[in-house]
Amino acid sequence: AVVSTQSGHYGRGLEVKYIPNDALNRLPIDTSSPQPWGNKRHVEVHYNLDEEPQHKADVPNAVLQTRALERISEHDADWVIYTDGSAEESTMNGGSAAVISDSIMGTSLHPHVVETIKRKGRPLTSSYEEEKAAMESAMTWVESNIHRTDCKSLCQTLCDPLFCTVMDLRHRMERALPEIVVQWIPAHVGIPGNELADKATKEACSLSGPPCSVSFMFSSIKYHIKQTIKDVEILHERTKIIYKNYKPKSDRKICITRADQSLLARLRSGHHLSFRAYKHRIDQTTNPHCLFCPGEDHNLEHWLTKCAQTTGARMRIFGTLDPSLQVLTTNPAGALELARETLLSAPEP
Repeated sequence: AVVSTQSGHYGRGLEVKYIPNDALNRLPIDTSSPQPWGNKRHVEVHYNLDEEPQHKADVPNAVLQTRALERISEHDADWVIYTDGSAEESTMNGGSAAVISDSIMGTSLHPHVVETIKRKGRPLTSSYEEEKAAMESAMTWVESNIHRTDCKSLCQTLCDPLFCTVMDLRHRMERALPEIVVQWIPAHVGIPGNELADKATKEACSLSGPPCSVSFMFSSIKYHIKQTIKDVEILHERTKIIYKNYKPKSDRKICITRADQSLLARLRSGHHLSFRAYKHRIDQTTNPHCLFCPGEDHNLEHWLTKCAQTTGARMRIFGTLDPSLQVLTTNPAGALELARETLLSAPEP
């Protein structure tokens, strides 16, 4: 399937270049839910090393390694299975692996590997899907063991028994005879078993022959398109500054209503009719100067950083009299509050 050329985002769909026709063979979206009754075991899932989680980047690798090895030992398992999955550019030609080690013959620092399971992934996939495939491979080998994985998002998803993408996997764990514990460990901090799984995964990506599954996940195809189509480089200097540290998730948390979304977008562009300099471009009869600062154009920069009218509100909301334009994206709630207090209620001449 080749995407045709047009302007804008639709035209940039051409950058996807090619989605295999096999992608039409999609796995059905599972909307079922597990039966609440039956003989189910409790499944422990830990997606942090400590009760008070810290960001991985804030902790030295040596500390992460020591704590992860301690966690593995604390569970006192008969078998330790390390799983890993990856994909080229996070969207293509994936692979997964599970490394089974015997805790009686070895230790977490010196694992005794008894078997390595490798699976060639789909042409269109995602790192998450391959991590899930690795854990599914491990489930066929489970016998009174503990399971280790470096995919934190998968561990977090497994904590929700109603999350449809891992519902079957969670159900299998609950029905299994042995006791199962899923423990996240940080990747690339020198955990021997995890390094072996990472090496096996890279080898699995290069396996010859057809992939283990010929059906594609809808989420994988969608993720591939999102990763491939990128926004063009911002050339406008002011816009580049404003969106330097932009995080869409922050907007979704703050902008509950469509009115908030619209107001924030107009503020960031400087194209709001309450900015007198902008309104002057549309209506020449409008005075472009600030009503409180004679001779100064009333535009975004003036309102946010210099205007006498907004001095007190700027100090109270942002903690400074001269906030950067980046507060429009780093502190969208503050920007909306300042606009409601000083811009939307500004007096007319």
